[in-house]
Amino acid sequence: MKLNRSILAAVAVLTLGGMAFGQGTKAKPSGQMAGGVGKIGTPYKIGEKDKELQFTLEKAEFATRFMIDTDTILADADHRLLILSFAVQNPAKVDRQFNSNSFKFTVVSPDDENFVVEAQVVHPDRRTIMDLNIKPTQKVRAIAYVVIHPQGPVNKLIVQRGEKTSVLRYDLHELVKPLTSPFAKDKGTGSVNPGTAEMKTPFELGPFDFTVDSVEEMPKVGDWDPGDGKKVVVFHVTMNNVSMLKWWSTGDYQYKLYDEDGDEIDSAAVAKNSSDENFYTNPEAGAVLKFRVMFYVPAAAKFTKLVLKNLPSGRSVAVPPATAGS
Repeated sequence: MKLNRSILAAVAVLTLGGMAFGQGTKAKPSGQMAGGVGKIGTPYKIGEKDKELQFTLEKAEFATRFMIDTDTILADADHRLLILSFAVQNPAKVDRQFNSNSFKFTVVSPDDENFVVEAQVVHPDRRTIMDLNIKPTQKVRAIAYVVIHPQGPVNKLIVQRGEKTSVLRYDLHELVKPLTSPFAKDKGTGSVNPGTAEMKTPFELGPFDFTVDSVEEMPKVGDWDPGDGKKVVVFHVTMNNVSMLKWWSTGDYQYKLYDEDGDEIDSAAVAKNSSDENFYTNPEAGAVLKFRVMFYVPAAAKFTKLVLKNLPSGRSVAVPPATAGS
């Protein structure tokens, strides 16, 4: 498995860690003992006697990317992510540690494949890895991401604290928030590659959101001259860095155009929006940039789709014929 920008393995062992949610909240713990079927929103005490922590699963969501403070975690075409939001409370009268060994998560797929994960846990807002002592009655919240199967529901989520201890088993068949990215399939219960998007509609791809704003055909563009019998097809694109860090924008992407014969055309240039210079930049988090992607196409040809590909994850998004132009 490669955790920097792409997820390539079907079974992963990740790290689990901890940090307080704000200053932490305090309430009287009242959870029941674990050892059976868990329900979302219900607190349960997990672990050996005198080592328990109280665990509450608050929600579960399908995703194909997850932002942390040092990276953007991307699921490749053979996987997706299960994002788990949960709360942890200390039921003891002394401090207890919440760190990489606090919980073990196991996801069971429809064909009974187990994804055994010590999930990396981050602060809900800062997305920093968590590691702290929880004071008596203090409650903290955290988020974990789990690499899972690409299609179908989650048969079970199993949560355990320690070895040879009682476990919680959640039936999540109908309880996971559907995938809403361009890669969504079957009403968001599965993911596909390539995804599809429409003109003038933002879509996720890697650490950025892209919008294909417009397309035009010209005999040439500045110094970009395709020669006799050809034209330049120009796509105007907006890139929004929605991650939490600075990224190299152009080196990780590939752009291809397809014509009505199924022929694949490589981009002739990826240029700035305001000049014919190449579009090379390292956008800061939150930066919104505009650029152009140009193709040399036979003058009589009609194109059917523009495909943008994120190379590290292998995922791509196609702008379909109805919106790509002609």
